[in-house]
Amino acid sequence: MNIKGHLLKILLLFVLVGSIVNARYLKDKNKIYFIDTMEDSEKKEVVKNIDFRTFKVFEENDNFAKDKDNVYYKNKKLENVDADSFQIENSFIAKDKDNVFYITNNEIIKIKGFNPAKSKVIVQFYVPTILINKNGIYTFDKYENGEITIKSIKPAGIDMNTLEVVDGENMTMLLYLKDKNNVYFINYKESEQKISDIDVENAEDAGNDNYNIDIEIKKLESTDSDSFKIDSIYGKDKNNLYFLNKKIKGVNSKTFEIVGSNKFIIKDDKGVYYLGREEVKKIQNADINSFEEVSKEYYRDKNNVYYYDNYDGDVKKVKGADAKTFEAIEGYALGRDKNAVYDRGKLIKGLNPVTFEDLNGDFYKDKNGVYYEGMLMKGIDSKSFEPFVNYTHVKDKNGIYSFYPKENEIVIEKVEISPEIDLKTLQPIENYSQYSKDKNNVYYHFQKIEDADTGTFEPEGYSIGKDKMGVYYETRKVNGVDVNSFEYLKNDFFKDKNNIYYKNKKVEIFKPKNFEVIDYSLVKQNEDLYYFTEDENNNTKFVPLESKNVDIDTFQILDDDYAKDKNNAYYKGKIFKEADVKTLDKHYNKNDNGYKIKDKKKVYKIKELD
Repeated sequence: MNIKGHLLKILLLFVLVGSIVNARYLKDKNKIYFIDTMEDSEKKEVVKNIDFRTFKVFEENDNFAKDKDNVYYKNKKLENVDADSFQIENSFIAKDKDNVFYITNNEIIKIKGFNPAKSKVIVQFYVPTILINKNGIYTFDKYENGEITIKSIKPAGIDMNTLEVVDGENMTMLLYLKDKNNVYFINYKESEQKISDIDVENAEDAGNDNYNIDIEIKKLESTDSDSFKIDSIYGKDKNNLYFLNKKIKGVNSKTFEIVGSNKFIIKDDKGVYYLGREEVKKIQNADINSFEEVSKEYYRDKNNVYYYDNYDGDVKKVKGADAKTFEAIEGYALGRDKNAVYDRGKLIKGLNPVTFEDLNGDFYKDKNGVYYEGMLMKGIDSKSFEPFVNYTHVKDKNGIYSFYPKENEIVIEKVEISPEIDLKTLQPIENYSQYSKDKNNVYYHFQKIEDADTGTFEPEGYSIGKDKMGVYYETRKVNGVDVNSFEYLKNDFFKDKNNIYYKNKKVEIFKPKNFEVIDYSLVKQNEDLYYFTEDENNNTKFVPLESKNVDIDTFQILDDDYAKDKNNAYYKGKIFKEADVKTLDKHYNKNDNGYKIKDKKKVYKIKELD
């Protein structure tokens, strides 16, 4: 089941000082104002034509208020809403005697054709909303003409008069319904057909970012409706245990219980089991009475230690582990006993369990050295060791090192660094692996950036940085840049009030106004597109493109002279009609000493490389 995530929108409420109706509405003399804190700056807007005497705010949601005649959302009166019967059901649903409404951050949307009598709306953040009333079961269909339409998902034969929602504590989606006769499983599956006419802005707020998921409700065969209920993530009745729509065979539902916090490990009076990817499997020879959780990954009984592999859903016995002394170590899937340390259920050879220390997930150390993913980092001083930003480098008192795994060992390479570096105070800047600083200087790839100010230096990209005095490309200051009007664009382009710059050079042919970086090979000035190339001496050439309809997604540069997109081939920026755009490409020689630009018809260029 491929379920698209739904991000919950969080409202930030501000308490205002003064004569306050509540956090959203402000009473001032004979007027009431709505304070909108969702904007970049708070807006104070008058609520017009209210009955001041009967005006009150809904406690359930302080975006709503009403008087004797009308209901208000923020500062606007809601049309065709009955004030007497209007009520807030929850954060997303409101209703009156005639209609049910979906609450978004910007407006209230009527759910068309859904009778509010005896209704229940289950808003879900990972799968579509389910709506139930006396007439049927529905889900959202489309957003059109300012309303949400619904479609029926009611299965044949279900008894609406006795229908119940079977819910469980902390369930993220509704899985079961039942009536007096049967239990029904709700299956969420990827839709074969996406809705094409949704208004995207409102569809997101209306839960329709899940519109590519279909719902199918089917009878769960051989269940006892009277006794069926949810137990954690499982369904069960007096006879059987269920996971989703599958009966779990061989587990006694009467004595079933979950072991610890990992809901996939269970036991009954006959054995201990785990829920694998496809089926429930018994842990062979596990002792029922002493079986317990050590951590979410590790379990033990009086005889053995077990590792639950969250990746493949399997439980494996930890070979050689001592059950009596085994304990979990803070960090993902780490454990130890009196003899050894274990990572993801496997013994790490050579590690001392007494002096073992987890550093941050992938790195750990003991009295003998530093380890990465269980392999010794030879030559690294464990006492002064520190992982550097993004795990690209490590450092100790003797230097900076790059590293990589190769054939079950870690290859360590010492990095050439600026002689001015003070290793004790050297730290990365923000989350950039390229930039670092110590108490005296700023560095790019551990080489000193001349004259950079340690107190004000900020990376602006992977190669561009600035401080109060200037802008820098890699290790050198870029001459002539106005720092006060500096703006980083992207892909090593930046500008000030006067000029456009690429890397360490001013680009004379462009002006700051109406200049745009499209991608790694295209820029735009006003309506004109340019592609650019660099030679081995870092000289950049910008080539204007004749076409105004370049397909940006498929545009590619073949070499200094030739380029193409899905529609056209280009030679020195002009449309090259002679070439076959589908087969035109750059073909390297077998020994990489040159290339040809050619299509299925002919060769257009031969280039020999030194």
